[in-house]
Parts: sequence; structure tokens; C-alpha cells
Amino acid sequence: MQDISLNITEQKVASTEIAKNVETIAQMAAENHQAVSATTSSAQAVASLASEMEFAVKRFKLTQKE
Repeated sequence: MQDISLNITEQKVASTEIAKNVETIAQMAAENHQAVSATTSSAQAVASLASEMEFAVKRFKLTQKE
């Protein structure tokens, strides 16, 4: 009977540890999602600036001196 009680206690401890780990992973996934969203937003902003810069630079032409 004591073995069963000990096993149940060990399983409870293991289950609690697993639950904590799952919660940590979920939090890390949420943080990762936020980071990916921020990176995507930054990449879109850079792409927009590059497009604007390309448009602005097209007005200039280089001439070669011979």
C-alpha cells in the first residue's frame, strides 16, 4: 500500500513538472510569435523604404567622362 502511495506522489510531481514545462513552452511560443510579427513588420518597412529609394534614385543618371 505504501508503494502505491509513493508512486502516486511521484506521478503527481511528474505531472506538475510536465504542466509547468508545457506552460513555459506556450509562453515561449507566444513570445516567438510576437518577435516574428515584429520582424515581419520591420521587413515590410524596409522593403517599402527600398522601393521609395529606388524610385527617387531613378531620376538621376550618371554620365561617363571620356
